[in-house]
Amino acid sequence: MTQAFIKVHPKGSLVFIHLTPGAKRCALGETTQDAQGREYLKVYITARPVEGEANKMLREWLADTLGIAKSRVEIVQGLQSRHKQVLVHLPPAVCSQTLVALPHQQPDLFATT
Repeated sequence: MTQAFIKVHPKGSLVFIHLTPGAKRCALGETTQDAQGREYLKVYITARPVEGEANKMLREWLADTLGIAKSRVEIVQGLQSRHKQVLVHLPPAVCSQTLVALPHQQPDLFATT
């Protein structure tokens, strides 16, 4: 069974992500909903949102986490937003199973500087 934050796409899985840049470490968080009720998976990234660095790190981290090449992860919507739609070239069941199996962190990830 796939999670609500993963939708079927003709090329694989469309993953809805709420990105939080500037964390102490890269990690998955809990799921959250926007005002319209769409579910997102929170992802914490250490890179700052400057010149696409957070997007680049999200693609690299997600590819590494899922065990696929970076070229198989594309941000298809939300390049300048925290809410992103990421196309992952994996079947939804495989993507969901892998992401659910990972430990999810709490928001103590932020540096206090």
